[in-house]
Amino acid sequence: MTECKNCGNHYEGHYCNLCGQKADTPPFTLKTLLRIISSNLFGVDRGFLRNVKDLGLRPTATIRGYLDGKRNDYYDWIKYLLLSISIATVFTAHSSTYQNMYTNAAAPMPTGKESQEAIYNTLMEYFNLFYLPMVLIIALFSYWFFRKYNYIEHLVINALIIAQGNIFCIVMFAPMLVAEKLGYPSTFFTEMLWLYMLLLVFYMMFIHVQLFEGRLFLRIIKAFFTFILSYTVYLIVMSIALAAIVIARGVQ
Repeated sequence: MTECKNCGNHYEGHYCNLCGQKADTPPFTLKTLLRIISSNLFGVDRGFLRNVKDLGLRPTATIRGYLDGKRNDYYDWIKYLLLSISIATVFTAHSSTYQNMYTNAAAPMPTGKESQEAIYNTLMEYFNLFYLPMVLIIALFSYWFFRKYNYIEHLVINALIIAQGNIFCIVMFAPMLVAEKLGYPSTFFTEMLWLYMLLLVFYMMFIHVQLFEGRLFLRIIKAFFTFILSYTVYLIVMSIALAAIVIARGVQ
């Protein structure tokens, strides 16, 4: 029997059956303070770190278990995706190196400087909204090629993949952003960006190949075309959306 520290009731279980007080009431320490801050202020609990660790070390088993109902110890997949996108957006928006790279890439385009700035500002303003269709499109192609699960389950699979990809991005570029803010801009940002893209492609294909059934060669081919076709369609859709927004704003 446990005595409730709040009302003095004696009960069995993890919560008092009279007042609802938790049985586990640890003393206030730095560890509990950090946990309270992360859980209540930022809406992040230990499940978030569990996602980061398990999706990094054993992604296929983690996703398979998540689909089978093993979710209590993990951060909700939608929250994980949105939070990772938000953090990645902050990093991108505050990186002058990224802005300069975009400007240099857009320089040969037959558009004015004002139009290029409008496109960049639109990307930053609606980064979350532009990111979400990527998950929907990848899920659609993985569903077409692999089946096994329904579309919503494919949506969960690829949302976790993209979210973890954002975590990789944050880990890779955080030191560069800090160095940039200290006055030491990186000279190999583009190379790191390509390395990140290769890592994301490998990570996505690895999970698709491991998670689904069939002959290995066919799974690799399906995973490859899932990536190629989904990103091609995504770029087309986003280009049209960006052009429409710029035209609607009357920027030349």
